[in-house]
Amino acid sequence: MKRRVGLIAYDFPPLNSGGAQRPFQMVKSLVNEGFDLTVFTLNEECYNSSNLSFSLAEEDLVGFNIVRSGLRKLSWIDKIHESYYFNLVDPIGDRWFINLLRAIESQNKVQKFDYLIFTCPPFSLAKIALKVNKRLAIPYILDFRDAWSQWNIAPYASKLHYNMLLRLERKCINNAYLIAYTSVQQFQDLLKAHKLLPTKKFIYVPNGFKQYLDLPEYNSDDIVITYVGSFYFNPYTNNLSKKKWFQKKWYQLLQYNPRIEDWKYRSPYYFFKIVHEMLMIYPSLKNKLKLVFIGKKEFWFDEMVDEFGLKGIIEHNGFIEKKNVEHFLTKSDYLLLTSSKITNGRNYSVAGKTFEYISMKKPILGVVTEGEQKDLLEKSGIALLIDPDQSVQSGILLGEVLSTNKGKYILNKEYCDSFHYPNNFKMLIQNLVCSKTV
Repeated sequence: MKRRVGLIAYDFPPLNSGGAQRPFQMVKSLVNEGFDLTVFTLNEECYNSSNLSFSLAEEDLVGFNIVRSGLRKLSWIDKIHESYYFNLVDPIGDRWFINLLRAIESQNKVQKFDYLIFTCPPFSLAKIALKVNKRLAIPYILDFRDAWSQWNIAPYASKLHYNMLLRLERKCINNAYLIAYTSVQQFQDLLKAHKLLPTKKFIYVPNGFKQYLDLPEYNSDDIVITYVGSFYFNPYTNNLSKKKWFQKKWYQLLQYNPRIEDWKYRSPYYFFKIVHEMLMIYPSLKNKLKLVFIGKKEFWFDEMVDEFGLKGIIEHNGFIEKKNVEHFLTKSDYLLLTSSKITNGRNYSVAGKTFEYISMKKPILGVVTEGEQKDLLEKSGIALLIDPDQSVQSGILLGEVLSTNKGKYILNKEYCDSFHYPNNFKMLIQNLVCSKTV
C-alpha cells in the first residue's frame, strides 16, 4: 500500500510567492516516488487576488489532491497577538487551526495518514503541528524553509520573548518525526542556539530547480546585470538592531538581539557602491553598463541610486509575472545575488533565486558575505564573487572582468545536479521510504 502523506502549506499555487515553489515541487517529487499525497492549503479568497498568478497546467495537478479551507475572521485578540510586544509567532496558525483540523480529520477517516509535513514559514504552522499531533497522533515533519528563532530581521521585544520562542521551537522540534533544513549553516545555528537537540532527526533538503534551460543567445554591446526578486530590507528595523541602548526610545530599551544580521547587505547598496568605484576607474563602461531590476520597487531604492549617481544606468521594471521574466534574463550577461551579513558569524540563507539562476547556466555575480550562499556559489563554477566590504578592490576586479571579458565560467554539473528536482529531496524521500509504516 502507498504511504499516505499530507502536506500543510500556506504558500501554494496559485499563490505567487517565494515560498510556493518548494512545497509544490516537493509534492510532485513525492508523487513520482509513489506516495499518496494530499495538500492542505487555504481558500484562494484568503489571499490578495493580485498575488494569485502562479498558474499551473492541468497535467501539473495530476496525482495528488488539494483540500482548501478558510481562516476564521481576524479578531481583536488576533490583532493584539499580531502586535510587537504580544507576539511570539504570527496568528495565521491559530486562525486556520479549527478548519484545518476538520479537513485533516475528514481525510484521515477515509484513509489514515502516515505522515504530515508542515512547511514553514509561517512558523505558526509548527505550533499547529503540535496541536494536530496531540489530537490525531499522526507523526509530523517540519520543513524549515527559513531559520525560525535565528531569523533576525528586527530585534525581539525582549530577551524573555526570545527565550520563550526558543522554548516553543525546541518543543516543536523534539516532538517532530523529522526536521528538514535548507542549509548546513542553518542547522549549525540551530544546534548552537539549543545545545541539545535530537540531531538524527535533521535532514538536509535544499531548494532546487526544475530543469536546465538553454536560453537563446543574445548579442549586444551592452553589459547587462539583472536582479530578480525582493531584498527583504527595511532601513528602520535594520538600524534598530544596531542601535545602542542609550540611542533607543524608552519603550525599546528591553529589545534583544541574539545576534546582529545586517540586511542592508541584502539590498543593492554595497553593489551600487562597488559599481560607483568601478566607474571612477573605468568610466568608459558607463556607456555600456545597464543594471536591470525586476520585482517590487522599494521606497528606499531611488535614494540608493541617487547616492551613487547611477540613475542613467538603472532600469527598474517593477513586478513581472514569472512566465515573462525569461525574456529579460536572456538579455543578461550576469545575474546578481546578494546576501545579508551576520556580525562575527556566517550567513545561513541561500536565496531561492540562486537555483533558478543556476538552471539558466548564466554567469552569476555574487556580492555576498561569508556563509552558505558564498560557499554554494563557489562550488557552482559559474560565479564571480566580489567582497561587499572592499568596494575599491571589488570595483577594480569587476571593472577588469567586464572591460576585458576575462571571466571564465564552467558549470560544475555534478554538484549543481544535486539541486535538480527531485535530487534535492533525496534525503526526505529516503527517510520516508525506509521508515516503518505508522
